[in-house]
Amino acid sequence: MSAAARYSDSDQFDSETGSKFSLNWGPTEHLMLRASYSEGFRAPNIGELYNLGARFDSGISDPCNTQVNPVPPANCATLWRSG
Repeated sequence: MSAAARYSDSDQFDSETGSKFSLNWGPTEHLMLRASYSEGFRAPNIGELYNLGARFDSGISDPCNTQVNPVPPANCATLWRSG
């Protein structure tokens, strides 16, 4: 049997305590039963926190990436020379 607790305190959120309990039981040599219960806290992302109506989990593509775009735009060469 095991137990754990985590206390979090943040400027943006209230304090939070998360816990976990688990139990391993082997009634025979060849059988093991396990059970666990846990609570967690996930801080909201910026869109959720301030309810901006926007999502920040979309992918961002680089048009100068030659693995994705074999013929990059002409202005990418300027970036490569100055970088």
